[in-house]
Amino acid sequence: QDYVRLIDAQVQMVRAVPLGTKPPKTILPPLFDVVDEPKLPPIEPDAAPTPEQLVLTGPPGTGKTLRLMREGIRRANSGEDVLFVCYNKTLAAEMRRDFAQKVPALGEGKILATHIYALVKYLLPDATLRMDNASEYFRHMVEAVRNQISQEAGSVETFDTILIDESQDLSEDAIQLLKLISKPGASWLVAYGEGQELYDPFKPAPSLVSWMENASKRELRRNYRSGTHAFFANQAFYEGGKSNPIDVAKAKEWVSKLIASNVEDVNLKSKNFLDLDFSPAAAASINVHVSDQNRTKDLVSEVLTQMTTDMMGAMSDSEVNALIIVKGKTSQAYLESVVFLESKGLACFDLVQDSNKNEIPTGTSIRLVSHLSARGLSADFVVVFDFDEVTESNRRNISYVVLSRASKKTTVAVRNRFVTSHTENLVSVVDHVRVELNKRGH
Repeated sequence: QDYVRLIDAQVQMVRAVPLGTKPPKTILPPLFDVVDEPKLPPIEPDAAPTPEQLVLTGPPGTGKTLRLMREGIRRANSGEDVLFVCYNKTLAAEMRRDFAQKVPALGEGKILATHIYALVKYLLPDATLRMDNASEYFRHMVEAVRNQISQEAGSVETFDTILIDESQDLSEDAIQLLKLISKPGASWLVAYGEGQELYDPFKPAPSLVSWMENASKRELRRNYRSGTHAFFANQAFYEGGKSNPIDVAKAKEWVSKLIASNVEDVNLKSKNFLDLDFSPAAAASINVHVSDQNRTKDLVSEVLTQMTTDMMGAMSDSEVNALIIVKGKTSQAYLESVVFLESKGLACFDLVQDSNKNEIPTGTSIRLVSHLSARGLSADFVVVFDFDEVTESNRRNISYVVLSRASKKTTVAVRNRFVTSHTENLVSVVDHVRVELNKRGH
């Protein structure tokens, strides 16, 4: 009962700021609450930012989205109109909440956070175009925006800074649309996650590739989310997954070398050590829970009961949260998870349902998402159901995404009689990583 009250206490609605208020300039939060975060040059919020073309690359959890957020706040504080755009509806909603909490009201500038489909409707709210598919929709809407601009200059809103997250999944037409609404000399700051493509054609737009060739590049290698074991395990699973099925032997050989080089860098206190933290706080792991339960209902109850125990153990002065990832709304694990949470009186935010994906989520500790909607999200504890049912057409990338969401613990939950080679390969890789770390004293 105490636990339920604590979880419920974290449910806080984000309310709109009354019009007419103009608080002091927003103070920028630090990027990460760790002592060894590389020192950044001080930022003067009132100083006019210089135009910039920058692409941020790196594995999940290296801070790409957070750096975009920080730069957006800085530029909006200096009076710029900033657009944050991504592919994932759930990520866009999370960003609207985060901006609302961190930037209750800006002085001269503003920040619009949206996903790419909602952006089209925002720019031309009265446009009504039929579409046979997403490609046709964007092609028509880009043309409609272009025609509107040519007919009446200034009739379509434009932006000083474009922040693009999940750029690897934006279509060619989406990139062309963003070019149309960029002011002359606009800054583009782009997060590009190689290996995190989730949608056909599973490769970046040609014009984005051309732009990245001429942009400044910053590779982020230090992982601030997943912890030592989890980071090496999901990297190895991705690296070995270049073939289908995963080449386990190659994954083990690759990760053994990576672990050895990083441990050597730590021991020598090398400045080149950037991949992750070996401190006790970085103990997040990936665990595969293979259950002998015959029913999905019993598996869900078993795993989510352990999840709530883990959450209670982590509760101190800070809030704690969890992410439950399922294949989709037809998943039996999804239906049973909803029933389980309701039976325990635990509030959750259901992002599996399309109707909720555009809503600004509350501060609820427990969220339900689909495999395809998990990218960009993170939590202390993550439970992954339906891992064996990840579609083979993009199994490598989806697996990579769902295994890299947790800062404390990832649990992949399966029933013993439904275990496939995909899960067996994951067990083999995560066990190997654990052995390699242990024998080196970590």
